[in-house]
Amino acid sequence: MRFALDHLWQSSLFAASAWALTFALRRNHARARYVVWLAASVKFLIPFALLTAIGSAAHDRVPAPMASPPLALLNVVDAATVPFSSAHDVAGTVARTSEASGAGVIEWALFVMWLTGMLTLTTRWTARWVRLARVARRAAASTSGTDSRVLALSSRRALPVAFVETNCEPGVFGIVRPVLLWPVGVSQRLSDEQVESIVAHELCHVRWRDNASAALHMIVEALFWFHPLVWWIGARLVDERERGCDEDVLRAGRAAQDYAEGILTICEFQLASPLACVAGVTGSDLRRRITDIMRRHTGETLHGAKRSLLAAVAVVTIAAPIGVAAWRGQAGPLAIAPVARERTFDAASIKQNKNGTFGPQGRTVMSLLAPGERVRFVNVPLRQLVVSAYPGYTALQGPDWIGAPGPPSDKIPRFDVEARAAAVATHEELQMMLRALLADRFKLVLHAETKDENVYALRLARSDGKLGPALRPEAKDCESFRAPLRGTGASDPCPVDPQATRIDLGHHMARSRTLDFLATIMRIDLDRPVVNKTGLDGSYDWELKWMPRRFLEPGAVPLPGVDADAPSMFTAVQEQLGLKLAPEKDGQPFLVVDHVELPSEN
Repeated sequence: MRFALDHLWQSSLFAASAWALTFALRRNHARARYVVWLAASVKFLIPFALLTAIGSAAHDRVPAPMASPPLALLNVVDAATVPFSSAHDVAGTVARTSEASGAGVIEWALFVMWLTGMLTLTTRWTARWVRLARVARRAAASTSGTDSRVLALSSRRALPVAFVETNCEPGVFGIVRPVLLWPVGVSQRLSDEQVESIVAHELCHVRWRDNASAALHMIVEALFWFHPLVWWIGARLVDERERGCDEDVLRAGRAAQDYAEGILTICEFQLASPLACVAGVTGSDLRRRITDIMRRHTGETLHGAKRSLLAAVAVVTIAAPIGVAAWRGQAGPLAIAPVARERTFDAASIKQNKNGTFGPQGRTVMSLLAPGERVRFVNVPLRQLVVSAYPGYTALQGPDWIGAPGPPSDKIPRFDVEARAAAVATHEELQMMLRALLADRFKLVLHAETKDENVYALRLARSDGKLGPALRPEAKDCESFRAPLRGTGASDPCPVDPQATRIDLGHHMARSRTLDFLATIMRIDLDRPVVNKTGLDGSYDWELKWMPRRFLEPGAVPLPGVDADAPSMFTAVQEQLGLKLAPEKDGQPFLVVDHVELPSEN
């Protein structure tokens, strides 16, 4: 819904800009204004999200010190493109509230209304088109009187003529193979000069392929029938289309009086065209057209500053969304589940850990959202809380105090978090509740981006797929039991002891966890994200002991509790788990902090 509102706003803003441009071009050729209005129509079919996706795909090809665009430009682009969902919402921002249960019903009702309107218009236009096609097929050629002059004039441009016995104005029917529909008997009311002028007008429609552009706008009208601007743009297109052909006829040297009298004669005895994509001769504001014809108004040639203005507007309209997306490196909307407001923790405590060490007194201990009713984090930076709440986003970009990736540092604040739900909750429900807690207490606002970056791919070390001695599939496949119950509020069929998962410095132990979870927590001691590419599903039990890389540096002394004889993580992963960490490049989603505050303790 937000995407649709954003797109309608973008297209409406573009239409307003088109009006300003046509006002600046009011003294120039009508065809210049026609092109501007046609661009405003086509914009309804091209959301800015498509342009930002192109920019995201191209961002890797931009030379590496890419200058950051001015903040003012970013704000203007964001305000112009996503006013209903802020820029972080479009990229996958954390929503502050979940959608009410009735929202889905409203959206379905709106969809049914839109579909009904679109099908009604499409059916009506299709019926008219079929009727005209039938008339054109049954029409016969004529060789009498001035009808023969119509044949002669149209044959110069290889335009077939169909003489029809219906009350319609002369017009061009068809897109791929256009045919001139000429009502039988109308030639008898027109002089030869008037016939020549009317035929010249219709040939202009053929030369400019007006039926094709009119059909394109009819698609826009069918899809956006509820938007008044779409119909207003359609009227402007017909107006400028007819005036453009009038100008072409006058520039060809036709007599203004004969031409004007011919149009009035047709209006007196015939009816207008039943479809916008059947280009006739009597459309638009007739009084204004006749006035311009008699004044022989042909418009000024477009050159100089106005030509440059049109080119600049076209470049900015296309380049601004692409350029900003390329700089940001975002690959279009990324799905971050909304914050769950319908269910929050019944009680929660957040305190800053003042131990200041990473030894036994300040050891990092974490019960990471084990299904149940309690969540507990001890001595962890905000980064780890966010990564725990948003699985799949192992990288986080924000202020230094949230914690840098890699080894822990004594210079960043660390927190103890205790939270309890009113009833047993699933893993996913606890994650949603933790997001709500972070948004409430840390005032955390995020958006998601993605870019290719260096990662470690977690893969099987052996070609036969054999695992290491410290990595074992859990006794029963709890994932197959949990999957159907996710989001239902049902209790976990395989409850996990919260103490069975421990994330200590140089020591990981987990029970009934996926390898995606393993990849997430391994990032704590590495300089780049870890991506699970083992292809192994289900849950596993494992224990991993290694020497943290901060203690592998010359002169570093391991803290008490860290095994001084343990190997590096790379060696430990291969020897103990039967896996390996391979450096690769991969498109990785990451979170960007837009706003965050230190929480008040309670």
